[in-house]
Amino acid sequence: MTSDSPTPEEPNTARALLRRNDVIEELEFSQRLVHAYNKVGIKTIGDLVTKTEYELTANPGIGEAFIRETEEVLGLEGLSLGMQLPDEPA
Repeated sequence: MTSDSPTPEEPNTARALLRRNDVIEELEFSQRLVHAYNKVGIKTIGDLVTKTEYELTANPGIGEAFIRETEEVLGLEGLSLGMQLPDEPA
């Protein structure tokens, strides 16, 4: 039996599109992680999910522990790092 709905492990591009402009504070990240992301200009869920692990860890203060937390929280939302979102309509 197949299902058209995504499993929690499958990143959901539609969900990311709906939440792309939501601020990252709406997710269950630690305050330290939110501060680190805001410091490097990552303010929205759309900003975050389009980044790769490599891009994030290239920033001082963002290490493996923050990446694990990020992947865990995004996964609970059906999202992941490295997603490709279409440009917003003009």
